[in-house]
Amino acid sequence: SLWEAGAISEQQAEQAQTAADAAAQRLRSAQEQVRTRQQGVVAARRRVFAQDSVVAQTQERRTYAQVISPLTGVVLERVTEPGNLLQPGNEILKLGDFSAIKIIVQVSELEFSQIRVGQPAQVRLDAFPERRFTGTVARISPAANPNSRLVPVEVKMPNPGQRIGSGLLARVQFQPSDISTIVIPETALQVGARDNEDTLFIVSGEGESARAVARPVQVGKKVKGKVEILSGLQLGDAFIVRSEQPLEAGQSVRLSILSETNDFSNQ
Repeated sequence: SLWEAGAISEQQAEQAQTAADAAAQRLRSAQEQVRTRQQGVVAARRRVFAQDSVVAQTQERRTYAQVISPLTGVVLERVTEPGNLLQPGNEILKLGDFSAIKIIVQVSELEFSQIRVGQPAQVRLDAFPERRFTGTVARISPAANPNSRLVPVEVKMPNPGQRIGSGLLARVQFQPSDISTIVIPETALQVGARDNEDTLFIVSGEGESARAVARPVQVGKKVKGKVEILSGLQLGDAFIVRSEQPLEAGQSVRLSILSETNDFSNQ
């Protein structure tokens, strides 16, 4: 050392050593502060990551809380309360679409035969006594009430401005229908593969060239051996009421002496 070599005094050597020790201590202190701050940065990053996870979970929960209505309408009733635990399929709100109004009319058996789907109807509401509304028959129930013997008939009408609400008393008067009803003997039908669809054999051609042509028809009501034809048969079509043997499409036919002159009736 310089002190042992006699270049500096002992006092100077001790002061230099003290200064070196102090500098080394400051270096260790600074390094410790750096490590502490690095640990703080790591901890802060972990807290930020944890908060990001909380934010992501909250955003996901908010998507669960968003309920999209399948229709455009108004809220009629709130079925559950905020804070209740719901399962998939539980009701939250009851909504109503008032762009069109549905009216259920109980029709007697005597009036039932005069009503057709698409038939116009005049509607009066006690809430709007000065106005007259026009609707159409949208659906006729296939079954009557077993107790009252009344048939539910559904009438629909537009509701511009959505002024008409639910639960109002309506009075409905069915307008005369222009639809002709075709009725034929039930024996003329050959049962088809689909519900309410049968096969009727039409006579195509005359004399020796007359042939049986199979045509699917949609049937309606059946009463006392007669059946109503809703579609598939037009006025003026000649059809086969009965045959001595099973018919096939394209088979030649010959009218018998007892053939009916009125192939079908129009009521």
